[in-house]
Amino acid sequence: MAKVNFFGSNGSTLAFTNLRSISNKIEDFRFFLEDCRPDMFCITETWLLEEIPSSLFLTKDYDSVRHDRKTRGGGVAMVVKTSIPHRTVLVPDNFRHIELVCVDIELNHKSYRIVTYYRPGGFGAEAEIYMVDSINCFKALYSPIRTMCLVGDFNLPEVDWTCYSYPNNRVYGAFMEFVNEFGLQQFIQEPTRGNNILDLVLSGDSMLISNVEFRCQIATSDHNVMILHLNDTDPRDKNDVRNSYMFDKANFAAIKNFLKLVKWDDIFQYCFDVENCWNALQQCMSYVIQTFVPVRTVLSSRGRPRKISNRIKHLYKSKLFFWKIWRHTKENKDKIKYMEFSKLCTKAVKREQYDIEKGLVLSGNVGAFYKYIPNKLS
Repeated sequence: MAKVNFFGSNGSTLAFTNLRSISNKIEDFRFFLEDCRPDMFCITETWLLEEIPSSLFLTKDYDSVRHDRKTRGGGVAMVVKTSIPHRTVLVPDNFRHIELVCVDIELNHKSYRIVTYYRPGGFGAEAEIYMVDSINCFKALYSPIRTMCLVGDFNLPEVDWTCYSYPNNRVYGAFMEFVNEFGLQQFIQEPTRGNNILDLVLSGDSMLISNVEFRCQIATSDHNVMILHLNDTDPRDKNDVRNSYMFDKANFAAIKNFLKLVKWDDIFQYCFDVENCWNALQQCMSYVIQTFVPVRTVLSSRGRPRKISNRIKHLYKSKLFFWKIWRHTKENKDKIKYMEFSKLCTKAVKREQYDIEKGLVLSGNVGAFYKYIPNKLS
């Protein structure tokens, strides 16, 4: 069983799952961020390409660190709240073929190094080399002054994590020797996909995590979501000072005149892919907002989520309810019921986003449009 903290946890949260493509789950992914509000989110199998900007799937109060494949499949990412001090750790050049990202996090005067990792399946000669290279990469990223947490889909289903036994296989053997050498504890004790524990969380600090909470899959992913509650108290002030754009007092006449004079051909002439075009447009629109929209300083709740409709809340509660039943009974009829509500949730979230954007266009409210733009440029 997962470790349970019966007294709750006021510490930080780290969510983790194998998503099997973000691009076809954008609305569901954003809903999860807005509903659960994890401080960090480690994702394997993102299936993202370099030309897909993170702003398409992230809410404005999150940053991302990515390792994308050049071909379909694979890829990893770590999403972190912008309010949390964090820094990307560069992976040595000789390990760039390993699918991982490494991020240093500062929480409550404690330093963490979190590695998000993905190992494709297989146990042949290539898999043995990949595992050895992965272990050498983990060792190169090890920091004695930080608490290290290794999170990932290792595709090692035959490890018995109760007694740390494993098959007589070089891939399993090399990995478990590394686990024992560094005295790592594995915190996930329940299946993460089907009946297998594929997604692992390892650390040399046995007190790192107070509670592991399981959630149902995001949209069509076949891996459960895990929410890890860290054993730290979060001293960050729930209220912080920030700048707020006053779009109702923006100089729209000046904006209109400025955009008329923009030489779009010049702006886009050196843009050769979607990412370049997006960045060029973002820079232009950010300049417009910063120049023609006044700013005021406000005190507000950090990370305030958008208001979610009662219908969607009800659908997601029903989805979670039937997922728990199916997870307990393993019966096909319960799986069908869960999948039915899962599809209804995805459809409802997409429809709500469509209605919001359609209403924005049809309203003719220029101020509301320019207020909406920063959310998509973050």
